[in-house]
Amino acid sequence: MRGRANRWQTISLTCLSVTALAAVATAQVHVVQSGEYFGKIARDNGCSVGQLLQVNPKLKNPNRIYPGMTLKLGCQNVKVDPAKSSRTRGSARGYKKARLDTKRLEKMMRARGFTPPHRFRGLIIEYELNSKNQVVSERAFDWKGLSIQAGGWNAASSIKFFAAIAALERIQKWGFPAEAWVTFHHSKTGKKTNCLIRRKNCTVRELVDEALIESDNIAYDRLVQLAGYAYLNGNLLHPRRGIKGTGLHGPYARSKWIPLSGVRSFRDSPKIQLRHGKKRKTIPAKQYKRGKRGQYHCPWGGTCSTLMDLAEGMKRLLMDGKQIPKREQVRLTQENRNLIGRSMGIYNRKDQRRRGMQFVNALRKAFKNPKVRMFHKPGYAGKWFSDVVYVYLPRSKRRWIVAAAGYPGRRTLTQAGRVMGEIIKNPDAFK
Repeated sequence: MRGRANRWQTISLTCLSVTALAAVATAQVHVVQSGEYFGKIARDNGCSVGQLLQVNPKLKNPNRIYPGMTLKLGCQNVKVDPAKSSRTRGSARGYKKARLDTKRLEKMMRARGFTPPHRFRGLIIEYELNSKNQVVSERAFDWKGLSIQAGGWNAASSIKFFAAIAALERIQKWGFPAEAWVTFHHSKTGKKTNCLIRRKNCTVRELVDEALIESDNIAYDRLVQLAGYAYLNGNLLHPRRGIKGTGLHGPYARSKWIPLSGVRSFRDSPKIQLRHGKKRKTIPAKQYKRGKRGQYHCPWGGTCSTLMDLAEGMKRLLMDGKQIPKREQVRLTQENRNLIGRSMGIYNRKDQRRRGMQFVNALRKAFKNPKVRMFHKPGYAGKWFSDVVYVYLPRSKRRWIVAAAGYPGRRTLTQAGRVMGEIIKNPDAFK
C-alpha cells in the first residue's frame, strides 16, 4: 500500500510540475493580435527588436507576422550577439511598409469633431525607430484611399521641393555647388534673359530659397529648366525611386513665364550656363519628346501629384542614411540636403512664412510642446489648399508625415491640422 501511495504521489507531483511549466510557458508566449507589428510587441514587453529576434530564431522576416502567430518572450535579459545581429540591422534597413489603412483615419477624425468639405483628402504616416535610429516600421493611414490618386485635386506649390531636389542633384553631378551662378537664355531670340522677374543673375541657392520660402513660381520654373525635363520626370519622379503618380509638365505663372523665357512647356529647354570660379558649363537648348520612359502623364496634363508621393519625397529628403536605406535617399550631399531642409524648416514660432502657416500652427497647438520640429511645404491654387509636414520631437523614436488637401478654403485645413495633431501626439491612437 505504501508503494502504491508513493507511486500516486509521484504522478501527482509530475502533473503539478507539467501544469506549472505550462503556465510558465504560457506566460512567456505572445499571441499576435490584429493590428500589432513586431516593433510594437517588442516595446510592449520591454525588449528591443534585436532581443525579440534572438529568442525567436525561426522567424525569418519580422515584418511578416500575422494574427494568431505565437512569439516567444522572456527577452528582457537577453544580450544581443553583435556577430548575429545582422538580421536586426536587416530588419531595420529592409523594413516593409504596412498595407495602407483607408478607414481608421476618417473614423478618428470624425470622432474628434472634424467636418470635412466634399473634396478633402488626408494622410498620416507613422515611422518607428529602434535604438540605432533605424526605421523598423512604417504605417500609413489614409482618408478613403484618396492619398494615392493624382486626379481630382491640385497640389499647387506643394510639389516645388521636387524641382529643387532634381536641380541640385543635376548640378552636383556636374561638380557645381549651390553657390554657382546660373544664366538663362531666351528660347527664341537666344539672348540672355532675367533669371527672375526682377533679377538678371542669381545663384542656384537663391532659386531654391525663392521657390521654397517665398513660393515664387518663376523660381520654381527655372529650377525645372535647370534640372531638365527628362531627368526630373524620367529619373527623380520614377517608380523605382518611390514616386509613382507625379508629373511636372507645365510651368506656373504662364502669363509672366512665356514672355520671360519664350517657351510654353517644360519640354522646350533653353540654353543655360553655369559658372563657379573658373569652372564653366553650357547646357545646350533641347526639345524633349513625349513618352519618355518613366514619365507620369497627368490626367489633365500640366502638373499633378499624390499625397503619398509628397510624403515619400519628404521622407527620402529628410531622413538620413542611418534611418532609412541609402538607396531610398535623395542623391544629394548633406550640405545640399540641409539647404532644402532649412528652406522648409519650422523650428519655433519665429520661423513664419508670409502665408500658409495655418496648418503648421494648428499642428503645433495640438502638440502643446515648444520642442516640436517641423518641415513644411504648403500649396495654394484657386480654392485648393494643401500641406505636407514632416514632424518629430527630439529624442523621440517616432516620426510622422502629415499631408492634407481641401477645397474650398483654408479653414478646412486649419481644423484638420488641429485634429490630426491630436491624433499623432497620442501614442496609442493607432493601436
